[in-house]
Amino acid sequence: MIQTLSPALLALLLAALLAAGQAVGAENVDPAPTQHGDPRSHENAYVHALVRHRDNVDFIFRDRILSPLTEADRLTFTGLNYFPPAPAYARPATFHPAADRSTFAMPTFDRRTLTYRHYGTFHLELGGERVRLKAFERTDGERAVLLVPFRDPTNRSETYAGGRYLEIGLPLPERLEVDFKRAANPLCAYDPSYACPIPPPENTLQQPIRAGELRYR
Repeated sequence: MIQTLSPALLALLLAALLAAGQAVGAENVDPAPTQHGDPRSHENAYVHALVRHRDNVDFIFRDRILSPLTEADRLTFTGLNYFPPAPAYARPATFHPAADRSTFAMPTFDRRTLTYRHYGTFHLELGGERVRLKAFERTDGERAVLLVPFRDPTNRSETYAGGRYLEIGLPLPERLEVDFKRAANPLCAYDPSYACPIPPPENTLQQPIRAGELRYR
């Protein structure tokens, strides 16, 4: 059986259920003070929301039914590890829709394929350089998100060897931001039975992305 749900999406769904539809994001944060400081400032409010989001992900990983971990790993799971939040890794971006959105078979790490379409490309500046990241949409209609799989020089030494994923919700907002602090490992990093798309060569970044999730092991 091909498994494709991501921990980031599951956490967002759980947060929506627990908060009656309230999204986890800087624009919907609890005004109560936290260990990160006064959340009335935009940066502290964002960090508060990010920590809450990651707590939800850890909750999913501990859950007997929803966890992507093997049973042995779930029983000893103590939480995922992340780079410290750094504002520089949330980058303003523009989006260029793909001229051709026909479907194609996207290869996975386990030598299967999943059906996606190239939805478009994000253009942003990173470390003084202009970079492009292709975004893909599943064709089953079950998930209103774009997948942005990418590789960077931290892979293998600090992050998952195969690369990491960003998921960006649809419809896209008017003010776009590519936030690498939301970068997550593909589920096959925890259990090889999951079918995880391989980041395309065009989404290989030359600058190390020391943001988001670290290598699980």
